[in-house]
Amino acid sequence: MLMDSAVVIEFSKLIHLLGLAMGLGGAIFADLLGLRLLLFPERRSLVAIIDRLHRAIGWGLGIVWVSGVALIVLRFSFDEIPNKVFVKYVLVSVITINAIFIGRVVLPFVRTAAAPLAHTLGARHILVLALASSVSIVGWMATLLVAKISALQQMPIFALLGDIALAWVACLAIILAFIVVARALPPAPEKQHRPRTGAEPSVAADIASRPRPADRMHAGRWPLAGLLSGIRKSRQQARSVREREEAEFQAQIDRIEKDRSGRATERAASPDPARAK
Repeated sequence: MLMDSAVVIEFSKLIHLLGLAMGLGGAIFADLLGLRLLLFPERRSLVAIIDRLHRAIGWGLGIVWVSGVALIVLRFSFDEIPNKVFVKYVLVSVITINAIFIGRVVLPFVRTAAAPLAHTLGARHILVLALASSVSIVGWMATLLVAKISALQQMPIFALLGDIALAWVACLAIILAFIVVARALPPAPEKQHRPRTGAEPSVAADIASRPRPADRMHAGRWPLAGLLSGIRKSRQQARSVREREEAEFQAQIDRIEKDRSGRATERAASPDPARAK
């Protein structure tokens, strides 16, 4: 029975780390895409990816909550719960509230605003975006560090929470400074699909009229559809090249066989000089 309990505890730890990895990785990736939204005019495909990352972060939070409660029940009684567990669940509670806030408030105005966001959003929306992003980054990083660094686990609860609050203020200041610099710079021009040099007018017009990747994403296509289509076309081209080479090789074999049969027929038709003598 003790062995079964130890296995369940180790499995819960593994699931707990998986939830932390999903949440932290999704938060970092979403914030990096948010930086592109701040600076560049391409937005449709990035907003769709951020929506999917937000759902992945929600799943990670659910895994952290369920596995964490299971670990507390299996490992501690109420009066034996260490300080790091209280700090972790304060942080996870803040992250959960922030994730709900992002889904209900931040993502709706990001979906409707024109990119680049640094030049189109007002000061209030910029502040809300910076607050949500800084809470997400610092919250997930602090949760992981408290879970794995023993020196942090030995600190008093309020001292540790105070240091985390200072880290959040520093992160918020860095994000706001970055946005101020981005607003001072001229917006990046939108990329246009230009026809290739030397192309015929009809071909150039066809290339220029093709929809941009962002337009295809707006129509509901998966972001990897272009990559998969390119892989499919390259396979078809490789198959056609291989079939053409096989056909040429077979044609060479046929010509060789035909020449051999022609020479054999000529030898059979011509009289043998030795026999003639």
